[in-house]
Amino acid sequence: SDQRNRKIVVFTTSSSPSIPSTNNNNLSESEVLNQAKKIELFRENSLAKNKRKQPTEREKNLTTAINDKFR
Repeated sequence: SDQRNRKIVVFTTSSSPSIPSTNNNNLSESEVLNQAKKIELFRENSLAKNKRKQPTEREKNLTTAINDKFR
């Protein structure tokens, strides 16, 4: 097995306070995997938050008005 010291650089998103941004080249493989899992979870949460909310009453009315105009 290869016992050489592997250098891995991890870039993280700075928009999350829970994920420390690092350019430390001496992270172990498990630390890198943990970091990657955290980033993945953060991305999933962000996507869930950004899912389109239900249209408001005003938006519905505007859409109806526009559709009627071009009918």
